[in-house]
Amino acid sequence: MYFIPEKGRFYRWAVHTRPLYRYGITIGTLGVLLAMWFFLLNPWLIGMVQYEQAALNRAVQEKQEACMAERAISLRSKQIEKMDAAICDIGRVQNEQDKITFIFDAAQKHGLQIDAFSKEKDKCKEWRSKQYVSFSMNGTMPQFLSFFTAIAESPYMIECKQLALQATETDRLAGNFQLACVSVAP
Repeated sequence: MYFIPEKGRFYRWAVHTRPLYRYGITIGTLGVLLAMWFFLLNPWLIGMVQYEQAALNRAVQEKQEACMAERAISLRSKQIEKMDAAICDIGRVQNEQDKITFIFDAAQKHGLQIDAFSKEKDKCKEWRSKQYVSFSMNGTMPQFLSFFTAIAESPYMIECKQLALQATETDRLAGNFQLACVSVAP
């Protein structure tokens, strides 16, 4: 016991007590310290470590769930975008079919005889699309004029790109023309 000064109270007590008593107090103190370690401090530290491990496991599980949710959301948003594009295409096709149906109905209503019909080409831009259709019809000049007047007054955007009229019989004309059905992109 080199660290205790000679004239201290503890030194005198430790020197003048019997060795068995000193060793008993030392072993008892070590036993109490070991008991405190095993019964108080160690379980508390183990509990803290287990709590932190459980929190870490929960965080890892939440991260995995968040990654799966992000993948599902991105997949769902891609599906929604594809579905929106398909709906827009269906609407555009339906609108173009409505325009072509209107042209056929107007021709029939004004007494024109349709000899030939063909879809030419589609031109699509960001803000609009055009579908070109060609017709070959027979009729009189007043029938053609009333047909083109009906197309001009219709709610659809239809423009005549090419027009060729040729007299075939007396009072009858053969008309070849190309119409552009314009659709504005939504």
